[in-house]
Amino acid sequence: MLTSHVSILVPFSLEALLSLLLYLLVFNADVSFTAFALFLGVAMSITAFPVLA
Repeated sequence: MLTSHVSILVPFSLEALLSLLLYLLVFNADVSFTAFALFLGVAMSITAFPVLA
């Protein structure tokens, strides 16, 4: 159980931090930072879990 939670939280956290930099590079006024960070974080989390499994 710990392994599955860590395999989701670590990529989500790292991508949330990386989204700070990426948002500044590809800033679009139509997209809020929250939506941008959540989208990238969830995308990384769901693609990292099957690799672990």
